[in-house]
This record gives sequence, C-alpha cells and structure tokens, in this order.
Amino acid sequence: MFFPPAPFHFGDLLRCAELVETAYDMCAQWSDQGHCRDSNFVWQPKGPSDLDYSAPLWGAATFLRFFKNHSPFAFLAADGEGTAFLVFRGTQTPSDGLEDLHASQTRYSLVDAFGDAHEGFVEIYESISPHIRAALERLPDSTQRLLVTGHSLGSALSTLAIPDVLHNSRFGPKQVVHYNLASPRVASIPFADAYQATGVPTYRIVNSADVVPQLPPPILGPDTFRHVGVQLTFSDNHGSVEANHSSKGSYLAALDSLREAGS
Repeated sequence: MFFPPAPFHFGDLLRCAELVETAYDMCAQWSDQGHCRDSNFVWQPKGPSDLDYSAPLWGAATFLRFFKNHSPFAFLAADGEGTAFLVFRGTQTPSDGLEDLHASQTRYSLVDAFGDAHEGFVEIYESISPHIRAALERLPDSTQRLLVTGHSLGSALSTLAIPDVLHNSRFGPKQVVHYNLASPRVASIPFADAYQATGVPTYRIVNSADVVPQLPPPILGPDTFRHVGVQLTFSDNHGSVEANHSSKGSYLAALDSLREAGS
C-alpha cells in the first residue's frame, strides 16, 4: 500500500479501523438487547480503553418507503489530548440493505449548492445529522482535530458528514481528516468537485478484490457517480464477496499485517 505524506498517518488510520469494529459491536449489542429504542439501549463500548465515548448516535433507515427503522449508526470518541473520532458502522439490518439499493440521486440539502448524492445514503445521513451536530458541540474546547471514519455504508455516511461538519460545526478543513474503508461511490460529479474543493484530506482504503468500491457504477441511468479522495489500495483475496469486503477479516487484518511488517 502506498502511504502518502502528512497529514496521512498510519497510526491514525489503524485507530480508525479499530474503532469501526467498535461501531459494529455497538450495533451487535443493540441487536442482542432486542432492538430497543434510544433511551433503553445500554451500550458498553469495547473499543480502546483510553478513549471517552459519546452515547450512540441514532439514525433511521426507511423500510418499504414508509416505515423508519431506528438503530445506532455512529458515535464520537475523544482521547483527551485534542483528537476526536466520528465513527460510522456499515450495513447491518435489512432496512440498511434496502437503503443501499436506492441508488437514484437526490439533492444533498444540508449544505447549499453541494450537488446530488445517493438517495438511500442521504436519507440515512440526514436522520443522523442533528445528533452528530449536538455531539460535536459537547466536545471540550481543547479538541482541535477530528478524524472521521467508516466502513462500507459507514464510509458513504462519513463522506456525507464532511460538508455537514465543515458548515455546521466549529471544525474547519485544517482540523478534519477523513479515513474510510471500502467506500462505495457516494455522489454526483458536482458533489465530488465541491467535496474536493473543501480541502479536507481524504484517504479511501480499498481492497482490490472487493467489489463494493466499484458500486454504484460510474454511470447509472441518468446519474453519474464519482469517488472522492485519494485511493490507497491493497490486495487480499479471501475467495468470496463477503470475506473480501469484511471490515475485520480483510481491511483491519491487512492493516494489522502492515503494522507488524513495519515494526
């Protein structure tokens, strides 16, 4: 894997990949507790113990275009030394999967004149956005750096979070770095151009054997899709679509191997 110059930092990327697993575990705990609603969910974060964790950040995926399935999608964590992490999980429920398939584009309404994006991703992200903004406001004033991350659907949501964070929080482009894993294409060419113009360093980690980063195709009916950021590629073929896309078995395992090789 090619490592670009700063502000890329391998340690930050590895920490983000570890926290993505914490986000998946958060959803697993919610499932184990019977898919209870917000205030009844008791989350015990199993991520790095040196971080302080926010409450789960909830969102809604639409089922059959009418019913909202609320679930924990994200969280904030802070290290007490000036860095915070905004972390999103990927697809875990049938409703999430249905939203993944709603690939026609709609206006990204959280920031004026930012272009169109994948309808299903936008619907989920807009439901999480108010909770993200409120959680960011609760971070201590000493927080000077925000790392944003996710895997798969979570990478789509983390991409949509960047313009929202820049325009609706105190964090500016020099304070934000975006590391995402296995991201699908998220948005239109005008959105991608507007995103690039923000100047937020964005590193998109891709397993060349993973099909998800190739979806949706660049042209889908009347819509065009373009990736954002700098692609960093590794090759790790486990023999199945699911295994090649796995956050833990493919992406985190590859990063762990790189860490061991460099130690």
